[in-house]
Amino acid sequence: MRFIFFSLRDFTIDVGESVRIYGLMNSLASHGNEVIFISNARKYEMFHPSIKHVFIGYDFKEKKIFQGLLALLPYKIAYYKYNGLFKKIKRALQTIDIRKDPVFFFDYLDNSIGYVLKKTGLILKYINDVHGIATVEFLNHIDSSKKFYDRMVNRLKYRLAYRLDRKVFEHADGFIYGSDNMRKYYEKLYNLRPGKNFIIPYVLGEDAVNKRVDMELRANLREQMDITPESFVVLFVGSYKPTAGVDDLIVAFERLFKEYSNCRLLLIGNGPYRNYCIKLASDLRSNRRIHFIDHIPYSHLSTYQSLANVIVCPDKNNVYSHYVVHVKYFDALISGRLVINGAFESVKEINNNDFLSLTFEPSNVNDLYQKLKLCRENYELLIEKYKEVRNYVAKNHTYPSYIDKLTSSL
Repeated sequence: MRFIFFSLRDFTIDVGESVRIYGLMNSLASHGNEVIFISNARKYEMFHPSIKHVFIGYDFKEKKIFQGLLALLPYKIAYYKYNGLFKKIKRALQTIDIRKDPVFFFDYLDNSIGYVLKKTGLILKYINDVHGIATVEFLNHIDSSKKFYDRMVNRLKYRLAYRLDRKVFEHADGFIYGSDNMRKYYEKLYNLRPGKNFIIPYVLGEDAVNKRVDMELRANLREQMDITPESFVVLFVGSYKPTAGVDDLIVAFERLFKEYSNCRLLLIGNGPYRNYCIKLASDLRSNRRIHFIDHIPYSHLSTYQSLANVIVCPDKNNVYSHYVVHVKYFDALISGRLVINGAFESVKEINNNDFLSLTFEPSNVNDLYQKLKLCRENYELLIEKYKEVRNYVAKNHTYPSYIDKLTSSL
């Protein structure tokens, strides 16, 4: 089969969204499908060698203005204002025989581009990979805003996101949702007509199974952080966001440390709440056992995971996580370590009765502490219980295990 994908990304930095793009396209290509990728990518090392690349060659910097215009005004206004961008895209499209094939669009910006391309007749059909839920995020910002001005700004952003999503969703020919709960949310919100819908969580590429531990780096890290064979290491990898729950993890770890002084907490990542978390940790007795580590290359993730006894995804209770299973959860599961994750509805779809990992009530610090304590006191028993999780995830929750949904339904 033939699949055409589109993204304005240049792939100079690999983030969670990049893992999904590589995973979906590489899996389709490795199974004999013809894959064409229209993008700004200049380096192709991470892509399957059979993928045909069509270069756009346009560094687009006005994402927010473009989306605001598209939300408020007819598509033609945005099309003519950014005519340079659409001329480049048109040339790229003309290099392939588009036929009646749908074009798959990644990311929030790309989905909006797909809407304009269909309205102007440059493509006939588009299918959107729905990465997140902007309306839910802005509603959460409204609820958490303490200042009147911030609440007003976030209300405006919510209304713009709602108007834009309604246009984009109503004209799409299909969707790839991250969870069934996400599908239900959008179908109810916009009263969507039946279309081609696929449920593909933000899982891992097949290369994730083959990642190797850098033993030299591992030895250096153990020495730097004074990690001994007797140490019990708790690991977090992600972004310091208001809903990330890193502060909850720090408080829960402090309670664990008071009972077991051989514990270590490794916190990897950056973000707006990082300094707040550093200040929080500085006032605790466990401070000398909490290590703040900057963002690491994705290729080093398995090495850092190998230091841990348990990996925690401590997200606070938030609407977004009930709709989306974060890729960091699957990254944790594939490590072969114990995993603790919030009991969100999206997670329950694949982790019924704690089949893959331990869960805690999101935002409940005491429950998170109790699960950490359970791991510390019953480590060997739990390792035995979850010993097949890595193999199960490799077989059932990497992109190759989902591509049949695409190939059999188009």
